[in-house]
Amino acid sequence: MSETKLLVCGLGGGLDIINASLLYFAAKSEGKPCLLGSSRPGPIKQVKNHKPFHTHGTVLNGLSEIYCQGRYCEHIVTKVLGENTLFFSRHNEGGSKYYDPKYLREAFLESIKEFGFTHIIFVDGGGDSLILKENDWPKCDPFSGGDSQVLSSIENIPNIYHAVISVGLDIIPQEFQNNLKLIASKGGYYGRINLKTLEKENWKMDHIFQFNDNKFLDKYFQFVEKLVVVKPEDLKNKLKTKSHTATVTYHALKGNYGPQNTFVPWGVNFPSGVKGADVKPDHCWMYFFNPTIVEQVKRRLNEKH
Repeated sequence: MSETKLLVCGLGGGLDIINASLLYFAAKSEGKPCLLGSSRPGPIKQVKNHKPFHTHGTVLNGLSEIYCQGRYCEHIVTKVLGENTLFFSRHNEGGSKYYDPKYLREAFLESIKEFGFTHIIFVDGGGDSLILKENDWPKCDPFSGGDSQVLSSIENIPNIYHAVISVGLDIIPQEFQNNLKLIASKGGYYGRINLKTLEKENWKMDHIFQFNDNKFLDKYFQFVEKLVVVKPEDLKNKLKTKSHTATVTYHALKGNYGPQNTFVPWGVNFPSGVKGADVKPDHCWMYFFNPTIVEQVKRRLNEKH
């Protein structure tokens, strides 16, 4: 049996690479070779000092810079880790469409060939990747957005997994549970783990992760604290970025429950003056799915697609 080699990749929205780092540090603590990656809408032509392995995939190093508009921290992540990371672009440069799943799919397949990954795990924070119907979240099309674009591009690629943490920030919690049951009925749910307590339910991921201890959290906390605005004084550091889901995940795993500032405009206003989210113990749970079955269930629920 060949050695496990993982790519843990942010699924597609915002700063999912920060949430993905949880599994990166967990894999490293278990002695498994692992690279951290991110899928973003920015074009690769706006990335400097990198080594492409595909028109839509490249290797970032400590000298890389990203000049895309928006919240891009992948080059800073690479510097903080002291290790190369992978950057996948959903941008169809020079094409008639902004996005074409064919090219992104080719980039993922090429990364498997180039780096010898045995498994790839895409991580979403918030739960919007499990929006399967329009009423799962207000004014949301289940077939639009970065998460949906990535999921459509990886369908039927073997040994690919889809993980979600901090459920309820970007999806109605009850709808997430309803969708989970539908996916489970088709054999596409691989269980969940509480990354703080290590409690497992319906766990089917032992072939990749053992999670015998949570010592990896210390490195994760240090990593987040260097990159993300988690307290007011961090706003003075221009190298730190804001992330609603990453901040909630951080506070949940720290045990800082209750209303917490996330420093983003769309945060909820609480009577205490906090603007952010109500951090709950449930945000510590990470759920695992088969992304192909997720896509198949979504199409069945939306016949027009």
